[in-house]
Amino acid sequence: MPFDNTLADKAEQFFPLYLRHSIGRFAGQKFTLHPYQVPITRQIFGTLKESGLRQYRTVFIEVPRKNGKSSFSAGLALKLLCADGEAGAQVFSAAADRQQAGIVFDEAARMARSSPLLASRLRILDSRKNISYPKSSSFYRVVSSDAGRQHGLNPHGVIFDEVHTQKTHDLWIAMTSGFGARLQPLIIAITTAGVPDESPLWWDLHEKARQIREGLIEDPSFLSVHFGAGPGDDYEDPAVWHKANPGLGSIIDFESFRTDFVTAKTTPRLWNDWLRYNLNLPVQQFDRWLDMFQWPQLQDDYNERDLDGMECVAGLDLSSRLDITALVLLFRMPDDTVRSLYRFWLPEAAVQPEYRSWVNSGHLITTPGDSIDYEYIRAEINELGKRYRIAAINYDTFRADLLRGHLECDGFTCNEVRFGIRSMDRPSKEFETAWVDGKFRHNGNPVFRWMCDCVTIRSDSNGNIMPVKPDRKKSTKRIDGVAATVMAWDYFARHTEASMYDFQGLRTV
Repeated sequence: MPFDNTLADKAEQFFPLYLRHSIGRFAGQKFTLHPYQVPITRQIFGTLKESGLRQYRTVFIEVPRKNGKSSFSAGLALKLLCADGEAGAQVFSAAADRQQAGIVFDEAARMARSSPLLASRLRILDSRKNISYPKSSSFYRVVSSDAGRQHGLNPHGVIFDEVHTQKTHDLWIAMTSGFGARLQPLIIAITTAGVPDESPLWWDLHEKARQIREGLIEDPSFLSVHFGAGPGDDYEDPAVWHKANPGLGSIIDFESFRTDFVTAKTTPRLWNDWLRYNLNLPVQQFDRWLDMFQWPQLQDDYNERDLDGMECVAGLDLSSRLDITALVLLFRMPDDTVRSLYRFWLPEAAVQPEYRSWVNSGHLITTPGDSIDYEYIRAEINELGKRYRIAAINYDTFRADLLRGHLECDGFTCNEVRFGIRSMDRPSKEFETAWVDGKFRHNGNPVFRWMCDCVTIRSDSNGNIMPVKPDRKKSTKRIDGVAATVMAWDYFARHTEASMYDFQGLRTV
């Protein structure tokens, strides 16, 4: 990505040149960006696409409270309003309610009134939460979670405050759906950590940001910035406090922070809130199933040709016609490890930006049209059947009847595996054991890695388990490859009495 230092410099210099702090101990002083805010601002406005337009469309910043995020957000809103070169710019502060959205707006209004350069150029109407910039016919105003009233807007910029308070995705969708008419629209979400099962929008953005940082997925239009403690950190260590709070000791008084910590530590009902608001830690986490730290240790250097002619068992998860369809082939090796190969299909019309690199690398295969073409998948399975001896295809009953019939006509043995917690318990536990013991092997498929990182576990009162998405109705995560693997593993679970050499086609006497 090209980087324009001139644009980055102008964005950074906008703050001290045009803005003044309006409240607290810094009131009246020039707004010089805090050291942690400088690289964020420069990245946002200096990183360009080859076309010369801004690279980032979504900026997701997670930072604990009291680190100056309201002032920073207000300054960014004013930058987008009157110093971004956009005629007729529409800039919005969005939040769960009008009062919350008004926090950033009110700070922006105070900054504008305190600015020698902006006070005479902007028109501020507090009663309507509106700031206009007549020179470019632009305005900045407040919107709240009544998403039905926000459709039809044409935003150039959106400051989305405290995303974790949103109970649905509706307002986010309403604001971003109007981006089409702008050349370089920008939505900046600045938030503290949320509660996963209560904050679906925050959770999806949080997980997408984490996976981008860890290299699991790619989306060049998404900038992730995260400040917070890690799961293995000592929450009593001041070094961890500084790691999570870039403004500690400057924006945040250190002794006050320490006092809050002591109070929370000795008052159990305050502890979770302290972790969330001061160390940016979610107070609840979905229980991830698979230990991703083991992923590199489970990788073998093999390719599809290395397995030519070998016997295997297949798992097929058809999902819906607009979702990812997954096929896995599992090969039990003489050393009792199980090697895996994967195929993933998705309709071309359903490819998301973060999937594009997988399409380009061939790890995600697109099928023509708006929905999955099952005949395309059938043909691919038949081609694989010429290379490998597929002992059986285990499949979920969901949308599988027609394809199963065709595959059986093609000579394949197809076994129905119901994707329920009782039927999935044994193969799930055996796959989990193979993962932990290092018996399951992969060759680095990035789509499968992403799905392993997404999958969570559901259990019942009897101790049965099965893999599930974090939230079946709200999550954008996919676990189809894991589901297919567990279904294929059901073959092994039902044939444990047989020798692995029987599976390899050898007979003992």
